[in-house]
Amino acid sequence: MLTPPWEEQGWFETASAWIKTQITANKLALTGEITQPHIRPWSTVLNVPTDDGILYFNASAPSLAYEPRLTEALVRWRPKLMPELLASDLENGWLLMRDSGQPIREPVRVHGDLSHWDTVLPAYAELQIELSARADELLSLCNLSTCLTIQMLCTWINPRA
Repeated sequence: MLTPPWEEQGWFETASAWIKTQITANKLALTGEITQPHIRPWSTVLNVPTDDGILYFNASAPSLAYEPRLTEALVRWRPKLMPELLASDLENGWLLMRDSGQPIREPVRVHGDLSHWDTVLPAYAELQIELSARADELLSLCNLSTCLTIQMLCTWINPRA
């Protein structure tokens, strides 16, 4: 198995330098230490405290390098459903976004509360149906195996797409 980039020596420093450049470009100031609370083989997350709230940095594994392009497209198509995107680096698979709050699974984990899904799932279903009409655009954003999954999903949601 390949070692994720974030496990390589110097990666955190390189990512932090990029983040700091993007913070400055967005007229923000770093107010604390950049932390790495989430490390998985497929991605890692850094929390970035600024004078205008927490920012969220995501780095995708090379196999998921399409994620920044997909995120940029979703921000254009449905900005109200997406966190504000401050910067992306398509070559490295990096995104810098405003934090959108508590992870959606947290109320379930902590309180067993499923009520927020009553709002989230219809919006997600609506987005899935809407995006089925954009199958060709979606396919142009990703790798072959992901494209095949998207194509099957779009056909299943909207057989006329």
